[in-house]
Amino acid sequence: MKSICIKATGFRRIIVALLAIMICIMPYAVSSADGTPAFVDDAGLCSEDEVQEINTRLDGLCNKYNMKFAIVTVDDMGYKSPMVFSDDYYDEHFINDYPDGVVFMVCMGTRDMYLSTAGYGITAFTDAGISAFNDRVAEYLSAGDYYEAFDEFVSLADDYVTKALEGNPYDVDNLPKEPFDFFGSLIIALVAGLLFGIVYVCNLKSKLKSVGYSKGATSYVAPGSFKLADSRDIYLYSTVSKTARPKDTGSSSGYRGGSSTHRSSSGHSHGGGGRKF
Repeated sequence: MKSICIKATGFRRIIVALLAIMICIMPYAVSSADGTPAFVDDAGLCSEDEVQEINTRLDGLCNKYNMKFAIVTVDDMGYKSPMVFSDDYYDEHFINDYPDGVVFMVCMGTRDMYLSTAGYGITAFTDAGISAFNDRVAEYLSAGDYYEAFDEFVSLADDYVTKALEGNPYDVDNLPKEPFDFFGSLIIALVAGLLFGIVYVCNLKSKLKSVGYSKGATSYVAPGSFKLADSRDIYLYSTVSKTARPKDTGSSSGYRGGSSTHRSSSGHSHGGGGRKF
């Protein structure tokens, strides 16, 4: 009897331990109801470790904001446009569990990238903000730096939602600043320093000359020896100055501000925008 009690006690400890592990894991299990993870790399652009790392970061954002942040890469979109494919993907896998969120789609076959927004994602990602986002991420995709592109998506998504929650989403007159280019700035500084040094040395060299510059040869001509036989005015050069007429474009980015929306094939409201890379 005593041995049975000991075994029962040990079994209870195992059950308690398993329950504790499940409670710890549950907050991080943020896949959709159909089991679709946040990052689906069907195009095979990242390694398994990279996919796992991006998934972990996306799930962290999901827990932080109670929004869905997803990435999907494909080789082709069938007969769908980037907008329709991205909207349908979000509606099919996430809209029921997460009415607020964004999905970033990359199609390698057509070199398209598209960001589809839903719910509060429409507020956080304005039209101008999406354009700035796409330009930033497209640089990495065009260079073949796919992991860096998705890493940038996670960082920008966090930044965009934070700004929106502060009441100041990125928009026409408030776009994210470009990252500081240390090496580019260093090269510019070196070139500027070199040019300054050359000018300074040339200036010092000019002061060492004992003979000055003369505009004419009068001092070299004997008085009364020069006789002008003919005199004419010849037109040699002309200078034309042109000033471009300023154009009224409304804004530097071409956007009026805010987010435009449309209805997906399933009837849900989405914002978004994309481009080639």
